[in-house]
Amino acid sequence: KSKIDLEDIIKAPKSTVIKSPPQFGLTCLSHYFIKEAWERDCTWVYVDAQKTKRNSITNCIKKELLSLNIQNNKIDCIILDSWINTDHGANKLLKNLCKEFKDTPIIVMQTIDDSKFKTENNQEKIDRDFDILHLLALPRTEIRNVVSAYNNKIHIGDENAVLNKVISDLNVLNIHRTPSNCLTLLKVSEKHFDESPVNRTKMLEMVLFVLFDLGELPTYKIKPDLKDCEYVLGRFCEKLIKNNCYQFTREHFLSEINFFCEEKLIDLEVSVVFDILYANSIIMKTETEFSFRASYWIYYFGAKRMHSNKEFCDYIFNEKKYVSFPEIIEFYTGIDRNRTDALVFLTNDIEKTCKIRS
Repeated sequence: KSKIDLEDIIKAPKSTVIKSPPQFGLTCLSHYFIKEAWERDCTWVYVDAQKTKRNSITNCIKKELLSLNIQNNKIDCIILDSWINTDHGANKLLKNLCKEFKDTPIIVMQTIDDSKFKTENNQEKIDRDFDILHLLALPRTEIRNVVSAYNNKIHIGDENAVLNKVISDLNVLNIHRTPSNCLTLLKVSEKHFDESPVNRTKMLEMVLFVLFDLGELPTYKIKPDLKDCEYVLGRFCEKLIKNNCYQFTREHFLSEINFFCEEKLIDLEVSVVFDILYANSIIMKTETEFSFRASYWIYYFGAKRMHSNKEFCDYIFNEKKYVSFPEIIEFYTGIDRNRTDALVFLTNDIEKTCKIRS
C-alpha cells in the first residue's frame, strides 16, 4: 500500500535510509539510482561504507569527483552503500558525511539483521532527519520475471510449473524471496526438476549440491567435497548445540574445521568452505562475530552428525534435547526413512507424558 516510485526519489532526492537484510538488492538499487541520475545529468556519487574510513570520507568523495572529471563540488545526492549500524565507527562515518555535506541529500543503504527488521528504531542517532524505507522481498510477479528470464536461457519446463515449484520451495525452506535464493532454486530445478522432494532434508541436500559442486571457484582453489563438508560441519554444529552458543569468529571456525579434517585425514580447504557458506548467506556476520543465518542449517548439519555418530544421537534423545529443537528430528528422519530409533524414543516419551497427565 505504501509502495514508493523510484522515479520520485531520483527526481527529488531526500535524505533517506533504505533498510533490508543481505541479498535483497541494496547495492543493485544503489547502482541503478546512480545510472538513472547520471542519464538525467544529475551528479550523484556512490560511496561504499565498507571500503571507506570514517575520517577520510570527504577525501574519498573528492577523489570520486576527480575520477569523473568533475571540477566543481556541486553534488546532487550521495549514496552510502553497505552501511551497517553496529558500532561507533559506522555512526561516526555517517555523522562526518552529514557534517561535511550539510545541504546534500544522502541516501543510506543499511544492511540489517533479519531479526531486527521490525525492531530497530525508525530514527538513526544522526543529526539529520531521514525518511525510513524498507526494501522488501520479491512479489510473485517479479519472481515470474526471474523465472521467465532463466527459463528462456536454460529451458527447465513450463513457466507456470517452474514458477510454482520455486515459490513452493521457498515456502518449504522458509527463506526470503530474494533474487539470489530464486536463482539458487532455479539451478536446483535445472538439475532436479522432475524430482519433488517430500522433505526439507532432500531439498537442502540439493541446495548444497548446487552451492558446493556447481559453484564457480578460482582455478587455484580446490572444490570441496560435499560429503566431507557435511561431516565437518556436522561436527562443528554438534559443538554449537552442546555448548548452547551459536556465534563464532572466522578464526574459531577455521581452527575447529581444520582439527576435524586432520583427525579424519580429510583433504579440505577450510577457507573455501567458509567463503562458500558466507557468499551464499548460509552464515552471516552479526556485529563482531558470525552465525548461521537460519537455525535449520544448524539442525540439518546436526542431524547429519546424529546419523553418523551414535554418541551424539544418544545425547539428543536421552537428554531430551530434541524437545528444544524438534527440527533436528525432522532432518534426522528425512535422511533415512528407516530411522526407527527416533520413532521408538518419541513413542515412549508420548506414552510417559500421557500417563503423567492421566
